[in-house]
Amino acid sequence: MRIEHGGDIYRNNIQHDFSVNINPLGMTEKCRQEAMRGIEQSSHYPDVNATKLREAIANKYFVNADAILVGNGAAELIYALCHALKPKQARALAPTFQEYEAAVRMSGGKMIYTLLREEKDWLVDDTFADCISEKDDLVFVCNPNNPTGKRVDKEVLARLVEKCKQVNAYLVIDECFLPFIKQEDEYSYFKASCQKHVIVLRAFTKIYAMAGLRLGYMLVGDEDLREKTVAQMQPWNTSVSAQLAGVAALDEDDFVDATIDLISRERKNLTNGLQPYVHKVYDSDANFLLVKAGEDFADRLLEEGVLIRSCKGFAGLDGTFFRIAVRTYGENEQLLQILSRIYKKDI
Repeated sequence: MRIEHGGDIYRNNIQHDFSVNINPLGMTEKCRQEAMRGIEQSSHYPDVNATKLREAIANKYFVNADAILVGNGAAELIYALCHALKPKQARALAPTFQEYEAAVRMSGGKMIYTLLREEKDWLVDDTFADCISEKDDLVFVCNPNNPTGKRVDKEVLARLVEKCKQVNAYLVIDECFLPFIKQEDEYSYFKASCQKHVIVLRAFTKIYAMAGLRLGYMLVGDEDLREKTVAQMQPWNTSVSAQLAGVAALDEDDFVDATIDLISRERKNLTNGLQPYVHKVYDSDANFLLVKAGEDFADRLLEEGVLIRSCKGFAGLDGTFFRIAVRTYGENEQLLQILSRIYKKDI
């Protein structure tokens, strides 16, 4: 099962990359300096336990450092968890992040989807919890969901937590995009996740623009499951540079606040600006937009050096759906100007 992702700037002549949902402000100077300091120290092995990074995460979110696992991006943690659990059946929403299914399949299980509905603007409701059964060993929920951008309401999350407890299933709450939301604390389960059946996943990739450094973390309350998951990961899985930059990033609260303000403002502007060129732009709570357009929409942009994300590989979507990242005002305006030139040719 080969999964396509955004960010393939290596095989295309790309001037503008809107295919990946990375903070458009880039890495902070402090994080960049720490990453460079890590290169200078790279004749040494990294801390195999990532002790300082795990302690920094624990201090920021008031959780137990022993419950935190650090990985080479969130993806490594997803795969390690599935290999540790070996679920016979897992459940997720559709559409959602494709690596959940890939990891479940690789560990010998099958994925069952609960379909979100376009006519309901892809909202996650209690239907998802109602579908969870005793046959499900593992349940994934992405909040906000990728690629729809919709956050999951607190009441719905609480119902999912309770239902998974009833059927003895583990619930993975993927919060990688939650830091882009102003009311993050209201929706996060990271600080409150002391329940053994709840696992919370986060990453430095998106909000701190560290995609190339590869750094994610996961809170696992079940000690036995933590040990089994660690046993599936290689030692020294996070570099010196990644660990140092991660510690520095956790102090960048002003940077995160500025990012939230930027995304909130530019998401509205980009939504309005895209309207003439697509069939529909769906409301989003995240730093990206799901749009419906002609099947050649991405190809026409690619001819102009613009990369967006085709969503035809997502379960529940076809080739008329695309995901577009929200970037800075200048970048978004360039995209809209290019679209204007493209579609003037059709007049």
